[in-house]
Amino acid sequence: MNDSHCSQVSPLAMKCPYCNFPYEDVATTFTVTKASAVYVVRDVPALECPECGHVAYAQDVAKALERFTSGRVIPRLPSQTAWVYSYKDPAVEMRDQPEDRTQNSPVVAPMSSAALIRFVKSW
Repeated sequence: MNDSHCSQVSPLAMKCPYCNFPYEDVATTFTVTKASAVYVVRDVPALECPECGHVAYAQDVAKALERFTSGRVIPRLPSQTAWVYSYKDPAVEMRDQPEDRTQNSPVVAPMSSAALIRFVKSW
């Protein structure tokens, strides 16, 4: 008798280890900070508990996430701008004209800390 099918459990049949609800198949965004780099991986296939929000990844997906966030590969498509804040550090208010902005778009592109300090001091 071939028992190979017994080891292949459907991910949707798996239950959350915290609240015992069945997982739902979703696409999520994975974000992690390693050293001074912030990695964002969109459209990641995952299993999510609808009750408590716990997220689990298949082994092949976890391996791909490790590769993407290793610092050894870059995306084929151009990166989008991401503003990274520290809750402990104050944010700098931008003094601009309303016509210079659109909703959710920065006035200036993100820059290094030193460049930002020079920019702020120039005001």
